[in-house]
Amino acid sequence: MLVFPVICAAEMMLRRFVMVSTLIFVAKCGFAAASIADVAGEDPGLFIIMMALLAGVVITMLFLLLFLGAVLGCFILFLTLGIVSLSALTGLYYRSIIEGVATFITCSLAVAGGLMGGLLLSLLKILGATVSVDISVLVVAAGVFSGLLFSFTLKYIVRYLIGKLNIVV
Repeated sequence: MLVFPVICAAEMMLRRFVMVSTLIFVAKCGFAAASIADVAGEDPGLFIIMMALLAGVVITMLFLLLFLGAVLGCFILFLTLGIVSLSALTGLYYRSIIEGVATFITCSLAVAGGLMGGLLLSLLKILGATVSVDISVLVVAAGVFSGLLFSFTLKYIVRYLIGKLNIVV
């Protein structure tokens, strides 16, 4: 799963940003005798260098967020295209549009369940819980299983309603 490492990387960057900003705040409080105006007045070159470093850090963070967004977007695009092509091939094999749509719904709900399991793991990690790899695999597998169970339940309900309403498919 690519989503979990991307979320963990974003979480680590956020924690480091909070840590660095806290250290800067503590240093600012500790050396409160010299303000920004004093430094800019005494040594304008130092002020320009510090602003350039700050701009570099901000630009690096923006590029990191852009890169993570692009990776996540490509992952979602490939996953979606895979589900659509699998559904189309299943529909062609069985020569039934309904079977293709049913495959699409089943695959989509299984992936959605797995993503919900991954989001649950990320939430647990953010809250500070220590989760082993075995538990992580079990939670994501339980999410996929719940998605599949929901899809099969949905198919059963639709088939039952089609039979009760005498709809010819």
